[in-house]
Amino acid sequence: MNEVAIALLTDTCFNHCLGGHTGDTYGAVVKWTEVLLLCVLVTLE
Repeated sequence: MNEVAIALLTDTCFNHCLGGHTGDTYGAVVKWTEVLLLCVLVTLE
């Protein structure tokens, strides 16, 4: 469930800042979600 929240937050941020999406922003959302989820998991340990 954490990854969904992170993905939606990142997606909304990109959409607001850039005014839309491209293939590059979708790829960035995937990478940001992976990195932020790993940070959350490390923090919880």
